[in-house]
Amino acid sequence: MEGVLVSAAAGALNSVLEKLGSLLVNEYNHGGGSREIKSLTDELTAMHAFLLKVSDEEDPDVQDKVWMSMVRELSYDIEDSIDDFMQDEANKGRSSTS
Repeated sequence: MEGVLVSAAAGALNSVLEKLGSLLVNEYNHGGGSREIKSLTDELTAMHAFLLKVSDEEDPDVQDKVWMSMVRELSYDIEDSIDDFMQDEANKGRSSTS
């Protein structure tokens, strides 16, 4: 069961890290402030490393299970926020070319 939780959390986090990487490249190309995105990416990378460590454990303790669940939920929330941000940026781009 724990393996499923780790896989779900790691999968959600992978998606977020990929999107943040795209945002980071986009901000760099447009001369924007990428420091915040880089900082968030670093924090999420540390969370991902934790999930990989826990995935090697046969029977994670209760605290690790709670953290896995929290990281998974946080990943979903962050991904939703990134999607909203990207949609807003796309809408701004469309309205400025009209």
